[in-house]
Amino acid sequence: MLLLQSNKIKNKMKKNIFLLMTAFLLTNCAGEQKKEDISDIRQIDFDYNVCINKLDAGEFDLGAYSDSIMQIIPLETTDEALIAEIDEIEIRNDRIYIMDQLARSVYVFDMTGKYLNRINKVGQGPGEYGFLSYMAVTDSTVIVFDHFMDKLIEYKIPTMQFLREERVSSSLISDMFYLPAAKSVCFMNDYCCTDAGKYLLFVRKEDTKEIDKQLPFDKEPFCLGMSGYHYAVTSDHASVIYDGNDTIYRIDDKGKARPEYFVNIKNDRVVYGEKVETVHRDNPPGRVFGISSINESDKYLFLNISVRFEGVIQKGHYSDYMCLYNKQSRETVIYPEYAQNSKFDNNESVLIRRIIDNKIIEWTDADIMFMGKEYAFTKRKFTNKTFEQQYKQVLSNLKEDDNPVVFIYNLK
Repeated sequence: MLLLQSNKIKNKMKKNIFLLMTAFLLTNCAGEQKKEDISDIRQIDFDYNVCINKLDAGEFDLGAYSDSIMQIIPLETTDEALIAEIDEIEIRNDRIYIMDQLARSVYVFDMTGKYLNRINKVGQGPGEYGFLSYMAVTDSTVIVFDHFMDKLIEYKIPTMQFLREERVSSSLISDMFYLPAAKSVCFMNDYCCTDAGKYLLFVRKEDTKEIDKQLPFDKEPFCLGMSGYHYAVTSDHASVIYDGNDTIYRIDDKGKARPEYFVNIKNDRVVYGEKVETVHRDNPPGRVFGISSINESDKYLFLNISVRFEGVIQKGHYSDYMCLYNKQSRETVIYPEYAQNSKFDNNESVLIRRIIDNKIIEWTDADIMFMGKEYAFTKRKFTNKTFEQQYKQVLSNLKEDDNPVVFIYNLK
């Protein structure tokens, strides 16, 4: 959780290649999107001018939203398990699954960080891939997709033996995830290049393999934006967002999608057809590009919203904001992307990367932690003695080239 790298999670290679071709467009380049009736949808108001930290009042404290129990999990480093980058992480049935695109592997650890197994099937034969684009983990299988070879491959848990594969057009899959409540694998799409691809979402039942096409567009857009798409999975549903669209869609336990929330952006919103250079040259600073990522627990929504300012960012303004929405009270708090958690520390920044089963999942590379070793032992302001002891013990045994350390704590 702490001593996090300041850079955001790297975008997947596929998205990077695609965005190079569409960089002249703005976030809302989705074209004529099918209009939604938002009369009965919950509205979330966003205005960066009411950010709690605008007047330098101090970092937002997540301590009020979490408990004081922290799991610190140093992932075991072995000759078979050398993680270059955590591109995707899933936790299911007390197992941690990590997809590493650079190493072209999926690693499996238990909840103490002990290395258990991996998938490393590089090649062109059955059950083999050239590149790991996306990963989904069900209760019985690990599914990976290689968008260069248009292959969807399943491996059996816990042996990781090859189970089956099928050819699926890469124009239909931009990401995928498993929704336990519906026992379905959901494929997100942001290309819409084919007849089948005129839908944003495909839901495939785990038992029948039948695919339900959902979230259609009236017209075939060239792309959906510069930040792409994102999803969050809770105990009974999933939520998905598409860049250029301020609607949050809910996928229920039947695998059916419908609009659930509408983010009412009260600042200047980038509109369809504008060019990036036009926005920065001819318009006032502080234009909202839209929702760039979503995380969700049973009680809260965390929306990362990107704002672009001309030249140097003005004092009290930030390039990314977090919009925290309480689904029960319907209250909204807006704060800069980074926060702190006084339950553990008084001055370390926290970035919400992933929420799984009401738990915030963070991770830090070993070399980053190693660089801050002296600071952690001499100047760091721990507020939780148990956490301090665990953290220092892990740090004492950590080597600079070890695998990352995972931090997990519960949301209330």
